[in-house]
Amino acid sequence: MTIFTHKFRLKDVTEIQVGFPFKSAEYSDTGIKLLRGDNIGQGFLQWNGVKFWPIEKSSHLSQYILQKDDVVIAMDRPWISSGLKYSVIHHENDRTLLVQRVARLRSLPDIHKYILPYIIGSRNFTNYVLSVQTGTTIPHISLDQIGDYEFFAPPIKEQEKIGSLLRRLDDKIDLNRRTNETLEAMARALFRDWFVDFGPTRAKMAGEAPYLSPELWKLFPNRLDDEGKPEGWELRRLHNILEFNYGKSLPTQKRIKGEIPVYGSGGVTGFHNEALVTTPTIIVGRKGTVGALYWENRTCFPIDTVFYVTSKFPLSYCFYLLETLGLENMNTDAAVPGLNRDNAYRLEVFYPPAVLIHSFANIVENWRNKIITNESETRSLTQLRDLLLPKLMSGEISIRDAEKMVEDAA
Repeated sequence: MTIFTHKFRLKDVTEIQVGFPFKSAEYSDTGIKLLRGDNIGQGFLQWNGVKFWPIEKSSHLSQYILQKDDVVIAMDRPWISSGLKYSVIHHENDRTLLVQRVARLRSLPDIHKYILPYIIGSRNFTNYVLSVQTGTTIPHISLDQIGDYEFFAPPIKEQEKIGSLLRRLDDKIDLNRRTNETLEAMARALFRDWFVDFGPTRAKMAGEAPYLSPELWKLFPNRLDDEGKPEGWELRRLHNILEFNYGKSLPTQKRIKGEIPVYGSGGVTGFHNEALVTTPTIIVGRKGTVGALYWENRTCFPIDTVFYVTSKFPLSYCFYLLETLGLENMNTDAAVPGLNRDNAYRLEVFYPPAVLIHSFANIVENWRNKIITNESETRSLTQLRDLLLPKLMSGEISIRDAEKMVEDAA
């Protein structure tokens, strides 16, 4: 059966709106949640550091209240780390106000609410954003640019079927994301217990029962010294632990189409056909988003707004150590935020025996391997979704054939 498709522009089939310019000085500890660009991940919302607006000041702001199935896009730094910053609003009764520099798209009759998130989350739309965004330090996209995006779509009933099918892939992608968040939290908690809070040593001093294996438990000292660190541990400068290497300039116009992620201080800014770093590394924001940390297992190309880390110690130890140092607060340039390498090198850190560092790494490596596996599967599922969407929307492939491909993958 032939399915007739039509070409649309987003501005013609959605209601597009930008948020209200709330003043940060008037934020409240309670009230109505504010959806800012910082709260938007790649296909999901994150509410760490959420801000609120007083209810008594919101009576005239009803047009900025988000509704279920609205799609939101960060207009500043729309692309970070591994994808586009967009999400869909899933809850109808969770009152949230839209903030300036965030775009809201709401489906009109020609586009089904189930399919709109997939249009926005598609590789085609992401490539479009990367091609039209402006700005270097803070890339941004306008409402007009969003509205001008063109795509093909079948009749509304077919769109609903397509959206329901693609949701099965998204459910698995979301499960992988949540699993990885849990594994990351476990690794972070273990590092803090061993190397920041000195949990095992404090437990020994309090006469508490061991909560690690006997082999690990005996590696921790029985008391803290006069400096408050486990007896026998040293204080060392950060430069004794790891090295910050400068990235290399790679302007957008010099990048050649490829699969190698290019890292700036805001995360992945595009792709190239050659790598600067061919081993797993940690990317550290140097200019722009100071102190931002990204763990990259693949070959990559860090540009000159970041450092990349090399060390004789396990990468997992270095990553969670860097998370505790407050690098994001070490801006040394008022005009353009910057992290001075020498200042970071002078930071003092507690240095435990090498056997403890490697014991930590051995435990965390198992979790990291699961994270890597989930990330690889997520990339495959995302690629399948991005492959199926335009073919289903144009009628090139039938829903029945696509269902088989989804069953095999998910």
